[in-house]
This record gives sequence, structure tokens and C-alpha cells, in this order.
Amino acid sequence: MAAKDELGRRGEDTAAEYLERAHGMVVLSRNWRCTHGEIDIVAVDPERRLVFCEVKTRSGLRYGEPAEAVTPARHADPDAGEGVHGRHGSAGSRSGSTSWRS
Repeated sequence: MAAKDELGRRGEDTAAEYLERAHGMVVLSRNWRCTHGEIDIVAVDPERRLVFCEVKTRSGLRYGEPAEAVTPARHADPDAGEGVHGRHGSAGSRSGSTSWRS
């Protein structure tokens, strides 16, 4: 596995753990593919809302903060989780990004 892929995997592991431990979420899927691309983490929060997370991990700031890599179009795509939402029947959904520096 390439170093950047390993870094990305560690970031997603850390983000999933954080969502579960700090926010009481249940991770339903990771690296879920749909017609709009890939969603890094699909989870459900304690209020039974689906949560779609884009995770960006950086080893330094040479290319900017990780959160800067999540474009407004990616953050606001209302159709990104269309296939998940129907299958899991939550009361609502929300999206967000999580960024980590290792």
C-alpha cells in the first residue's frame, strides 16, 4: 500500500473511532461508492439521522489544512447519499467533513 493510502486509511480509522466514541454514532459503511463518487464514512447519530463524512488527512501543512481540500461542491452535494438514505430509513440526514493532521 502506498504511503499516502496508508495515511488516508489511518485518518479514516481515527475519524470513525472519534464519531463512535465522542458522538455516540454507529458507523454503517466506509468507502461507500455511489453514482456521485465515494463517501468515506456513513454513520447514524443517536437521533437516528444519517451522517455522511468526507475525511481528509494530511501529514503536514505544505498543501494547506485538510479541511481546505473539501470543496463547497463536495460539501453541499445533496444527492451524495441517495442510495444509503433509502436503505436505512433514518429520520433525516446531515453531512460534514472531518480533517486530521498526523
